[in-house]
Amino acid sequence: MGLSNQDIDTVNQCFHTQVMEEGVRIFEGPGEPCRKVYVVVTGAIIVRFETYNDKFKRTFCQRSLGPGSILGAGILLGNQCPDLHSARAKQRSIVLTYTE
Repeated sequence: MGLSNQDIDTVNQCFHTQVMEEGVRIFEGPGEPCRKVYVVVTGAIIVRFETYNDKFKRTFCQRSLGPGSILGAGILLGNQCPDLHSARAKQRSIVLTYTE
């Protein structure tokens, strides 16, 4: 089935291509409002987030997100990304961005 040409045009109007050079920060700071949704097309984005270990002590975890990964979906849930601490481009990356 798939998307119709009209649906594809609608999606293209919502998302914008952005090139992020290595080291560019997407956001910094816990609880910073989500302003965009990012879909990684090429490259990698490093995200750092807070979580709690089995003794309920706050710890930080780091993860690399590659092509097809989505970052910042909290914008769809009231602009909150409470667990995310920071995100930056690990290498030159192309992302699609959506702003509500």
